[in-house]
Amino acid sequence: MSSEEKMEVTVKLFGGIGNFAGISTASVLLPPHAAISEALKELYQSHPALQEKLEKGVAEGYINIIVNGRNIRFLGGLETSLSEGDRIAFLPPIGGG
Repeated sequence: MSSEEKMEVTVKLFGGIGNFAGISTASVLLPPHAAISEALKELYQSHPALQEKLEKGVAEGYINIIVNGRNIRFLGGLETSLSEGDRIAFLPPIGGG
């Protein structure tokens, strides 16, 4: 697939996730209409240390994935379709009192 047939999405890693990865923002190139699950695979290829941390956090529900301000739990989950320019954010739990 040529780069002309790919779309770019931005990934933001907040809090301890970004600190763990050593980055706060990444760009991911994907085929058109790729799903969140495909974006994760691409992210893991360029930042393998994130895989275990994110997979566990997402599976156990303590890391939220937000696409353009909406939690994917209320969209299509990991199969939520993405579009050019979308922003994916990974949010760790926030404590307070």
